[in-house]
Amino acid sequence: YSASQHCMTGAADTMWKFYSIKTYCRKNKLKFEINNNFGVRSSNYRKVFFSNNKPLLNKWYICSYCGRLINKKYITVDHLYPVAEAASNYRLQKKLKRKGYTDVNDPKNLIAACMKCNRRKGASMSIWIEKGRLGQIKILWIFRWIIRLIIFCIAVKYLCALTSSLMAVH
Repeated sequence: YSASQHCMTGAADTMWKFYSIKTYCRKNKLKFEINNNFGVRSSNYRKVFFSNNKPLLNKWYICSYCGRLINKKYITVDHLYPVAEAASNYRLQKKLKRKGYTDVNDPKNLIAACMKCNRRKGASMSIWIEKGRLGQIKILWIFRWIIRLIIFCIAVKYLCALTSSLMAVH
């Protein structure tokens, strides 16, 4: 570590060192700036996503949050773990590195989302992380669509039977 012109520069490879440096700088009124590349949005993250994720049908992708089918030209590529959170949260960076993420633009962190879900999620993590992870399993959405279709068919059959019995009464 070197202190020059009231500014300390250095690298912290553990959380304890990070907080020690931060505390030292604040106590001695030194400029403290976090400069890490882990949480920087790349300019080609969409290209990375599309090269690692093939569409379900022709040009169609599934929103990982709501299961909606979306054409490739309307898809938003979302960072499952938000860029802003990854840039400022050392614990999250450490967790993602343990999981094998190279940075916030790692293909494992990029998912398909419809505009509505992407806006609703924003920079929050909470339940959105689990929804996004589960939503990447395409077979679950297909199974869900089949169940909905079966329920719809049963409801139509019931309504047809109900209408025909009402017509017979009159």
